[in-house]
Amino acid sequence: MMNAFRDAPAGVSTHIAAVALAVLAGCGAVPKPDAPAPRAEIQINLCASPTAIIQELALHPDGEVPTEAWYFDTPSLEFARRGLVFRLRQGDRSPELTLKVANQDCMDIKPRTMVKDAGKCEYDNHGAVFSGAVSLSNALDAESARALTAGRLPLENALSPLQVAYLRDVVAAWPLVSGIRPLGPAYIRQYRAKKADFDVNVWTLPTGETDIELSEKTSFKKVLDRRAELLAMLSRSGIALCPDQAGQGVKRLKILLERP
Repeated sequence: MMNAFRDAPAGVSTHIAAVALAVLAGCGAVPKPDAPAPRAEIQINLCASPTAIIQELALHPDGEVPTEAWYFDTPSLEFARRGLVFRLRQGDRSPELTLKVANQDCMDIKPRTMVKDAGKCEYDNHGAVFSGAVSLSNALDAESARALTAGRLPLENALSPLQVAYLRDVVAAWPLVSGIRPLGPAYIRQYRAKKADFDVNVWTLPTGETDIELSEKTSFKKVLDRRAELLAMLSRSGIALCPDQAGQGVKRLKILLERP
């Protein structure tokens, strides 16, 4: 597997392999015999113009309209500092409020904290970093979504019982702190290539700044080889990687926080 990273930036392959192999070897919880294999999402930050990336990878829009994303946090980003993200997405689909909790052990999640179609746990792979993350979603109607983004509906009143239970019983973050603000909107345009499993998301913030991320979901055991294949494909296409391959979520929140 180590040779699979010959196209990765210098030093990155060794770190990724060491981290992944440590996790797979049981550095954390060992999967139960009957537990489903953990899933992972490879995320690669791209530093080229959206037009160039779309052209080089032969991408086309996935969906008719961009997705509008709102976040909810305090002026000090209390939730982000604790690894919690509250995100509302809406666009060509019904509004959905998601709670994402970082640094969770996907191989030891209790079944009662998950409900089919409402919750999942998978590993996010940013550069050399792997982090288990739980996502719990709650469908909202259009009026509730408008009230939430306008600050008329308190965040705690928009959460599902499952989300509240996870905040209370697992991460000890209930009741919510005061001073929560809606932060947004950011717009996400998703692109795909024919016969490809990866997505390219172009984020546009109110400042006009854009972030571009290529992502693909795979089984945890295939992360090393598949990431190497994606890096090699990007190298052949002449698409530059960003020097910073960490998650960009906190940076986006800071930009949105500055918006009046």
